[in-house]
Amino acid sequence: MRFSQDGFDWEMWVAAEGKPFILRMIRIAEGDNGKVTTTETYKNWKIDEPVNKQSFVFSAPKDAKKVDEFEQGPAGTGVAPVIHAPSGRTASGP
Repeated sequence: MRFSQDGFDWEMWVAAEGKPFILRMIRIAEGDNGKVTTTETYKNWKIDEPVNKQSFVFSAPKDAKKVDEFEQGPAGTGVAPVIHAPSGRTASGP
């Protein structure tokens, strides 16, 4: 199936035989900086199987630090341009 909406087009590939599982999703977005195609492939669908609750438990790395707010800096720099402190003060990123 193919769909089109403002900003991007997308395709959904569904199994022709057996259960109608989604096999692939393709998203094509065009913007001022060019065209981006994202493809997701799905396989080994398992329905009605018990889910391990540990699959949904977050375990932060030992050196992780909690932040209240995050802004991404220029691509490839790894630096946040401005970090807003709860007090209203601002500080430059690392």
